[in-house]
Amino acid sequence: MLGKRSSQGRLFATSTLLDDQQLDSLGIYGRLARESHQIFRDDDFASLYSEKKGRPSAPPSLLALATLLQFLDGVSDAEVIQRCRYDLRWKAALHLETHDLAAPFARSTFQLFRYRLILHEAEGRIFETSIRVARDAGLLPKKLQLSLDSSPVRVETARRKGTTSAC
Repeated sequence: MLGKRSSQGRLFATSTLLDDQQLDSLGIYGRLARESHQIFRDDDFASLYSEKKGRPSAPPSLLALATLLQFLDGVSDAEVIQRCRYDLRWKAALHLETHDLAAPFARSTFQLFRYRLILHEAEGRIFETSIRVARDAGLLPKKLQLSLDSSPVRVETARRKGTTSAC
């Protein structure tokens, strides 16, 4: 089942507790805190999840945003979890509660989501479209080249099908 982030937000989310000037001081993290709900939406991923089977997933919008932050900061999967737990900038961008030291998802959940982006064209296309929206809105550098770890796998798959995919 599709897990979703609340559009209402959380009372003690870092992004709620910081004022506009403090968010501005966070740079790209502050901009993502303000705009991430417009860039990555759980409903964009709805067709990829069962409507009735299973328990709710980790919100794909949260995982997608964490994937973007991972790329921007150039960190490992283990470091993604650590930054979600301890880094105020990441907590603001991801709308996590400041005092909560629990990870919002397991490392294996994060890895599986990223692998699905790499291997399944529909999911990869959704992510790439969101990145374009963020780039066009001025949230990300215009020359951003986002490449997932196994991009050669996707390129080879695209060649076999006679299509190409680039961000």
